[in-house]
Amino acid sequence: MKERVIFIDNLKAFAIICVILGHALQYLAGANPAGLVSFNLIYTFHMPLFMMMSGYFAASSFELSIGEFLTKKSIQLLLPALVWSCCKIILSGGNIYNNLIGSFWFLKSVFVCYFITYFAIKIVKKKFIFYFSMFVIPLFCNIDFSTYMLNYMLPSFVFGILLRENINYILKYRIFVICSSLFVYLLLLPYWNFNEFHYTSIWQNGTFDLYYFFVSLHRIVLGLTGSLFLFAVFSYINKSNYIVLSIGASTLGLYAMNGIFSDIQRHVLHLQFDNEFVCLGISLLLVFIQIPVFMYIIKFFKGYKILSLLFLGIKK
Repeated sequence: MKERVIFIDNLKAFAIICVILGHALQYLAGANPAGLVSFNLIYTFHMPLFMMMSGYFAASSFELSIGEFLTKKSIQLLLPALVWSCCKIILSGGNIYNNLIGSFWFLKSVFVCYFITYFAIKIVKKKFIFYFSMFVIPLFCNIDFSTYMLNYMLPSFVFGILLRENINYILKYRIFVICSSLFVYLLLLPYWNFNEFHYTSIWQNGTFDLYYFFVSLHRIVLGLTGSLFLFAVFSYINKSNYIVLSIGASTLGLYAMNGIFSDIQRHVLHLQFDNEFVCLGISLLLVFIQIPVFMYIIKFFKGYKILSLLFLGIKK
């Protein structure tokens, strides 16, 4: 059990580094980040991976009463999202409503995924029907999911729950899991197009579109197979150090502060380059500058109950 925690924290550390790196690449590349190979590669899996890990740890929350569940998840996710959104409004300005609703979208998306899954588990007793409906309904639902990307995030969240339930089989047959998931991922990767595939729906102008159905299905399977491959690979890495484990345990704070920094990078620094190697080099430098600074701030927050609660969602 201890080894699993270590490899999962290693994986979470890798995932948050990919998020920070992806944001740096996005704003350094200016109008065409999709022209960068490194950016495209990261965006195939990084948020599905994070959502899958959220689902992986979700089981205990579904045993709580509705009141306990809503209180716990509101404190862990919505409160920090609100506080950081207010910080972003103060520092960057912009439309207050849009910032409160859309900023730090991933935290709100995790909350909605928890909320939907909590009631689905209570209502749908047969596992096959539960999993089938949670994968299929978001794909076909004619709702604008663009803000929280639920048509992609909810299947990833539920996939994490399924992964946890079958963790012994995954670890027992992980060579097969690695090879098969990598095969499917590489098979789909050449057809990935960030500009067309990242934010899309099978409903175009209120009408079902078969082409975008396959686009959406491609996006989901690509993200899940990439995430599963990384999960299985990292299951072999059962050694770590304090720094990596601390990063893996501090993903919420790192994600939020990177969101603030990305706004500064975009609106104040105005750094833009056309060369991929220059973009990647500067982005890696920004990652290794941000993480130590953010970790120091997180350590400071954790020293005070109120700051830890407001900014990190940690109730001491």
